[in-house]
Amino acid sequence: MFGTKQLLFFCILFSFALSAPADLPSEYAPREDYGQKLEPTGHAILHGGGRLGPSGWDDFDQYSSLLLEQRPTITVAWLRLKSEPIHEFFASLDAHLLRHADDALIPQIGIMMNDTENPSDHYEHEVAAGKTDAQLHILGHHLNRLERPVFLRIGFAFNGEWNNYDAGQYKNAYNHIRSMLLSEYPALESRIAFVWSFSPAGANERFEEFYPGDGSVDWWALDLFDIFDAKRSVTERFLQAARQHGKPVMIAEATPLGLGASDDAWDKWFLPFFHFIKTNPGIKAVCYINRDWRSYERWMRWGDCRLQQNAPLAVKYYHELTETPWNQNRPTVVSVTSPSLPDTNLR
Repeated sequence: MFGTKQLLFFCILFSFALSAPADLPSEYAPREDYGQKLEPTGHAILHGGGRLGPSGWDDFDQYSSLLLEQRPTITVAWLRLKSEPIHEFFASLDAHLLRHADDALIPQIGIMMNDTENPSDHYEHEVAAGKTDAQLHILGHHLNRLERPVFLRIGFAFNGEWNNYDAGQYKNAYNHIRSMLLSEYPALESRIAFVWSFSPAGANERFEEFYPGDGSVDWWALDLFDIFDAKRSVTERFLQAARQHGKPVMIAEATPLGLGASDDAWDKWFLPFFHFIKTNPGIKAVCYINRDWRSYERWMRWGDCRLQQNAPLAVKYYHELTETPWNQNRPTVVSVTSPSLPDTNLR
């Protein structure tokens, strides 16, 4: 089925020839440089894609194939620190990276400290107290073995009521994870960018209370699902604060909530989304979650956001990614991952 849709995409792309759609937003404001780890220099934005859940990487693979030479640089995944078998997680990630060896992907891994996103199930206090150190040791082993850059997004959506993190315990947990990884595996210092990730949709807008400190954070990040979140005053305040702290911003997760890849999604979501990116020069990485959210009961209303389901929409999206800033000056991936073999000393 995908082959047919991809063929249709190529036909529509050819019909557009070299001209972009007339309704594309204005030009990109020149990107700012902050000198942080894995930050592309100059007028550049890294492009990423992701899939949701343990069902495989097909949605990413189709998203990547659809975008031709504009394939993503970043691949997004989530790890439930306490409940997910970490060896199995990295075995799956290894196979995915090998399939895309020519693209030398950079993983963006979100570390969950509430595996169910049920407010009563948070355990950041346990992480801070060292009760998940065994898991962190295995995590560090695999991150070190990858020998490639990684964006590590610790306790993302830290202000979300669904996570229910305590600000003080969250900061302690974040810094404990960072210090343990770097003390056990010093080589990670030059390869991992630690990402502090905020949700504009979260009820607690006092993001400053959760900040682990400039010395612990390389990038700031936010998620954008409902396009209204891009217009919130707290979002503007977050972007201004990132600039004051000298940190680049990543849109770590984005998907057209409630619209999916529908015919009207371009005008209602994608145009304002790209306008938001273009007018905020501190944004230097963007990751789109190419997923049919309807396969998960709790996210049923979000819709089918897979671009391969709507070829005309995908063509407009592709044309936007041909603009100069996208995937320019990307960090170097120094090696290609080989299949992982769990260390027998790790438990």
